Amino acid sequence: MIFFRKFYRLKPAILRLFFLLAISQNAVFAQTKDVETQGYDKASYTTEEAGAFMKNWLIAGPVAVSRDTVDPGDAHQEKVFKTDSISGVLVTAGKPVPPVLINEKSFQWQLINGQTDIVDLDSFYDHRDFVYGYALAEIKTITAKNVILALGSDDG
Repeated sequence: MIFFRKFYRLKPAILRLFFLLAISQNAVFAQTKDVETQGYDKASYTTEEAGAFMKNWLIAGPVAVSRDTVDPGDAHQEKVFKTDSISGVLVTAGKPVPPVLINEKSFQWQLINGQTDIVDLDSFYDHRDFVYGYALAEIKTITAKNVILALGSDDG
């Protein structure tokens, strides 16, 4: 398992996070909401929750790495992962989060609720190969502070 650690300087405003997540192969169940998500919904955290796992995320995907169904190869996958397909998402409290357009295809944001410290995108996306998704969550703080945000991935 690979872990990435970065220090972020949070400003008094809301910090919005976008993550390009690799698909995990851990067998953990997740629940989603079939109803339309309003704002960040449960994918909202405060810095007072430090040390807790962020189990709730808004997820957009699955986005195919290639239009072809065969193995796209490492070089193409790396190129896709280094490309930011979305430049931002306007999230308004109490309003539906607008879908994102990636490769001329619209993706709705869905709320995923991890039951443990693992958000199992592999099961969420029906074990599809060569796909990725975007995850969105909000972290709110009242005062500026340093925090550690650690992410991990196990793509098998």
